[in-house]
Amino acid sequence: MTKVNANIWKTLLRLLVFASLGQAQYFNATPPTLPPSIAVQQAANKSTGNPGFCPGGTKFFPQPIDHATFNGDYNAPNATFLQQYNLNDTFYKPGGPIFFLQGTENSVFTCPEYSIGLKWAQKFNGLMVGIEHRYFGMSCPYGLNYSENANWDSSLLAPLTLENALRDAVSLLAWIKTVAYPTAKDSKVIMYSGSYGGTLATLFQVHYPDYIYASIAESSPIRGLISDPNDPLAFGIGDWNMVFNDYSAEAATTIQQGMMELTNMGTKVRAEIRTKHKEGIRRLFKFAKIGLQQLQGYYHLGDSTVRKILLYDVPERARPTRTGRPRESLNEQESQILYSDEVTFQVGGKKCKQRCIRNKKERCHPDCIQFQMHRGGTIPVHFFGAVGYGYKSPLINIHGTGKSGAFTQTDYLAQVLKPYIQDFLAAFAAVLGPGKTPQFMEDGNSAHGHKTTSNICATWRTSMGITLFPHPAVSPDMNPIEKCWRRIKQALHRRLRQPTTEVQMVVAVLEEWDKIPQEWINGLIEQQDFWSSDLLTAILKTYASIVQGNYASTKYPFQQTLNATLAANISLSAISSAISISNTVNKAPCLDWNPSYSTSGTEGRAFTWLRCTQIPYPNPFSTAETIWGPILPDYTQAHLMDPYCQAAFNMSSIDGGAALQRKLGLDQYTLENTERLLMTEHLLDPIAAYGPLSWNPGSSRQRSRIMYIGQSAHAETLQPPARTDSEALVMARIYISNSIAEWLS
Repeated sequence: MTKVNANIWKTLLRLLVFASLGQAQYFNATPPTLPPSIAVQQAANKSTGNPGFCPGGTKFFPQPIDHATFNGDYNAPNATFLQQYNLNDTFYKPGGPIFFLQGTENSVFTCPEYSIGLKWAQKFNGLMVGIEHRYFGMSCPYGLNYSENANWDSSLLAPLTLENALRDAVSLLAWIKTVAYPTAKDSKVIMYSGSYGGTLATLFQVHYPDYIYASIAESSPIRGLISDPNDPLAFGIGDWNMVFNDYSAEAATTIQQGMMELTNMGTKVRAEIRTKHKEGIRRLFKFAKIGLQQLQGYYHLGDSTVRKILLYDVPERARPTRTGRPRESLNEQESQILYSDEVTFQVGGKKCKQRCIRNKKERCHPDCIQFQMHRGGTIPVHFFGAVGYGYKSPLINIHGTGKSGAFTQTDYLAQVLKPYIQDFLAAFAAVLGPGKTPQFMEDGNSAHGHKTTSNICATWRTSMGITLFPHPAVSPDMNPIEKCWRRIKQALHRRLRQPTTEVQMVVAVLEEWDKIPQEWINGLIEQQDFWSSDLLTAILKTYASIVQGNYASTKYPFQQTLNATLAANISLSAISSAISISNTVNKAPCLDWNPSYSTSGTEGRAFTWLRCTQIPYPNPFSTAETIWGPILPDYTQAHLMDPYCQAAFNMSSIDGGAALQRKLGLDQYTLENTERLLMTEHLLDPIAAYGPLSWNPGSSRQRSRIMYIGQSAHAETLQPPARTDSEALVMARIYISNSIAEWLS
């Protein structure tokens, strides 16, 4: 055999190996078992309440809890569950295509009519179908209630797998084509979805081509299935969020200054440097070639400290003799903060009554009745206080003159600032001793006058030379005095006789304030865990979500944030504005940066389970070169998701990386050789950092391809068209529509 022929055979063998790895039948492709008509009818007779307000309504469909072990008995206990789906045939003509919207990790059903699928169905005479993802919304097995998902037993989550999620859609499709719409028996099915749903749409096209003719996968983070803390892709979202630099260098500089201020405060709070920061310093120095002076600046450490850290080549977790050093004392800055706040207690009011509340369009449905206790006519009783390390101020009873007794800037200036604050600061300075200047902390209450520098409160503080310690917006957990208020309220609830008048409430609150020991307050301040990497990570997530959700329906929060940042007079105000904008879009009361790895947020426990067992999407991190500064993974962990998986389920995360991609059929070779797969990536979207790498698709639209779309956000081409859409977005939708036309021709 010649050398040339040998090389050819080696190349062919290599391709065969990659093909076998990439196209392995990881999922069961056997035909699904159709449920009996009686089971389908019984499921359809149960009302969903149509929580998504779909024009075509929604129904339930019986599904096996575990497709692999199901024996066909739909009457067996804990063998099936009801899954919410949607069918709309408004534009359907026999033989027309089926546009199938795969649901994702949403708590409320996503209607196909509220997506671009409506336009496609209208143009191509198609049938619209949507399915809710199992374990989300109303499609929960074992009688689970999604509103209680934070308390779900992990043993009940075992059937939550990618294979079962895919088989759910295949089973529904088989029933639609066979029973519900026999005229659609030969109809071509076009699957579409975005984000995690885009990953599912890709998997459908790879593993179920007999059922899914074509797939449109939006913003699919398929390369984000990583678990190794040393994987460079861990910094993907943080690096991609540099779009702020692209749109406004001035805004990016302001954000960078704010993040550096927060980092500065955070590193000063801790008496000991976190292990992950030590290893981060070593890796940035060794692999990223970051100089000593840069490391000192970013981490706010001295030259000798950084050099000492760099002396140890062995990772922290590999040192058997390493012991943690307990916190010996407060640092200087932390001990000089005087934390202040107001609190309001309600007294009096009418007798409690039950109010019956129904959702819109559901006034006559008994399943949608909710009850709440209503209490009206109460009188607000306001107080102001301040605490510091070794100091507790007198508690001041204050009175609001605003609407419904609200506290105003005039009230704050007249009743708090002028008569008391200088005395409080002087008393606290006496506790601190000579050479130390107290810093005064206020929250973002509008009565404090932080939004401008020309209001009466800000002007007075400036004239008196009062130094303010920055406090990010809507972050009450960063102020230890909040725990004092909670202690007083708990003490009042334990009283046998509750205060019924304003005078009684004032006396009771003052008594409980006096009972709070100074040692307990000192302990709160010593244990302060804010200004940490958890807060910085949450802020990075906030900015990522602002760019991701930059839609017409959310009033373009990216543009709002840029404008607010440019208008801010100080950098931390810019970050506070971004948090407020994000909270408004996400309908969140405050910034959730709880370091306890809670699984009760918008994603919920179900999606955390998927991230631990099926799709190990990491949290965002960033390198020192970005405007966010170094937000580093915990290099002491074997997997990026291990802190969450251990806390939530007492288990380690699944291994990610190239091996998992090949196992799932999401590797580059498989994607290039899959037909009729259109993947879109949006250049404003940080998730694009996890998208697939590009390849040459050739001239045929039947080949799989990737389309990059500028001036568009996360999966934005799936959104309904809007008058304010960018030109790039309009052209992208035309291209996708033309691809569908060619697939169907």
